[in-house]
Amino acid sequence: MFEWLFPELTNFTIDMDKGEWGEKCDDLSLSRLWESIDFFCFAHFTGWAMKTLLVRHYGILWTISVMWEITEVGTQLVLSH
Repeated sequence: MFEWLFPELTNFTIDMDKGEWGEKCDDLSLSRLWESIDFFCFAHFTGWAMKTLLVRHYGILWTISVMWEITEVGTQLVLSH
């Protein structure tokens, strides 16, 4: 579906060798934050916002969110190969 909607993403890859990831973590300025926002940040926020409309319970919402992050970290080794 994404290839049909966005044909320019057909051969999209993430360049992990840019050297930006995990650098300058002590720089918490607004300009640095604005530079870091990309489509994936927007997609994560939008997904979380839609989940809040469906779940409508603060405790359950945060539990689901934190447990999913733990699941991502726990399966990172498996998914990276």
